[in-house]
This record gives sequence, structure tokens and C-alpha cells, in this order.
Amino acid sequence: VFLFGHTLMNMTMYYGVAIVYEILPEYTKRPWKTNKIVVAAWNTTLVLVIVAYWHHLYMDHAQPLFVTILGQVASYISPIPATVATIFGTIGNVYRSGMKRHFVPLAFLLGFLGWLVGGVPAVIDATVAANFTFHNTLWVPGHFHTYYLVGYVFIICGFTAYIVKQAGGEPAKEATQRGIWTMAAGGYGFVTMFYIGGVMGVPRRFANYTAIGIESVKYWGQLVAQLAVYALAVFIFGLLVTYIGIFTGRRTQSPEALAFPTAHPIQRLMDNPWLLLALGFLITLFSYTFWGWMDLAGTPKATLP
Repeated sequence: VFLFGHTLMNMTMYYGVAIVYEILPEYTKRPWKTNKIVVAAWNTTLVLVIVAYWHHLYMDHAQPLFVTILGQVASYISPIPATVATIFGTIGNVYRSGMKRHFVPLAFLLGFLGWLVGGVPAVIDATVAANFTFHNTLWVPGHFHTYYLVGYVFIICGFTAYIVKQAGGEPAKEATQRGIWTMAAGGYGFVTMFYIGGVMGVPRRFANYTAIGIESVKYWGQLVAQLAVYALAVFIFGLLVTYIGIFTGRRTQSPEALAFPTAHPIQRLMDNPWLLLALGFLITLFSYTFWGWMDLAGTPKATLP
């Protein structure tokens, strides 16, 4: 899990941070200079995130005490460099910059907020005393769902709107504003159900909770699952409204000025955002379905006692 999902999540989020580093100064009219402090902060974060691996093994394996201490200390220190370099850097870049209200910086700032909010429960769970309660509960997937759903997805929405703007379009203001705040309401509602489930001791990786013998855990597991579905539906609706608003706004240049006569036909085909959206869903659907089939095919038959 750490070498695949955890690392993949961090890498993806850090690429999103790089997008904001590059684009946000265009709206604040202030340079975001890369200096030795920023370089040192991110290289330190790289090392600490890897060393923090040991906080995954508090309850799963017998490990030496010093390794457990190392995991907790690294988990506590690792957010500091990234926070100093990014969160405070963003505040300093935006504060009193006279930046005009626009969808792109709003999406970036909400994405950073989701990243910051998702990091807090991660550090809490990396505490040995708290891990006794939250280990392998819904609290664990809650924090990285927060990273992605109300963090990285918001940054990608802002980046998509920026690309459209560079190509001569202008996102529909009302649609994107309503859409992104609907996304925020649904997204935070969705991840909140994970945290409530974790506090109530609901285990993760259960298809349903009817077989759990503890009635209170069964009740909360079924309740938060139902509410999470409703919240996710709100988020998806907001995402669709935002996506439509990004691509259906007015053009700031004539279609002739946006033509690419020398572009290859395949390139013009792949420039279609609706095609890319459909391919994204289909490729993910079939690849993960195939992966699941391979996993099932390799699972040995259980032996009855």
C-alpha cells in the first residue's frame, strides 16, 4: 500500500503543487522565486515522507521501539517544510496583491486548503497513542480521500480552466463559481463520513457492515456509508457543473485566431475535452476491472476447517 498508493498519492499532489507554483503568480502579479530554501524544503520532505513509512506498521508488525519512534517523529516533521514553502508562500504571494477574483486562483486556493486539511488527520493517525484507535478504520482512507477529492481535483479544475483561458476561452463565471462551491460542500461532506466512521470504530475494506457483531459499529458503518453516497452525488453534480462552465464560457478571441492549421489530425482529435473525459473514465474502468479479475484469479481457494 505504501509503495504504490501512498507514494502515488504524494507524487500526484506534489505535481499539483508545482502547477500552482507556476500559474498563481500570473494572477497575483508577483514572482514566486525558487531559492535554496524551497529546494531544501522539498528535498527534506522527500526524505521524511519515505522515513515516515514506519507509522504504517505500528499495529501490523512487531518492530523495534526506535523504528516506531522514528516513524512518529518523521511524520510530525514532514509537513513542516512543505507547509513553510507552500502554504506560507501562497499566503505571502496572495496577501495584498490586488488579485482580481477569478475561478483559477480560487480553485488553486481551495485545493491547497484540501491538502492542508487532509494532512491534519494523517498526522493524528501517525501518533502512536491515536493509532490504537484509528488503525485500519475509515479514518485512514479518509485523509487521502481528502487530499485527492478536495485537494488535487480542485487544482486540476483550476489548471483546466487556465488552459482553456490560454486557448482563448473564458470560463462561465456563475456556473464555475456555483459548481466549485457545490463540489466543496459535497466533497467535505463525503470525507467527513470517513472521519466519523473512524471515530466510531468502523473498519475499512468492508463491502457491507451487516456481518459485524458489534451493533453500534454496524449502525454507524451503514449510516456513514449511506450519507457518503449522497454527499458524493452532490460532489459529482458540482464537478459536472464546473466542467461544463469551464468549456462553455465565452471566447475572448475569434475562432480563426485559435485555429491550428498545421496540427496533425490525431492531435486535433485528442484536443477534444469530451473525448479525453470519456477516455479517462473508460481506461480507468477497464484497467481496474482487469486488475480485479487477475487478483481474483490468483486468489487460492479457502480451506474449510
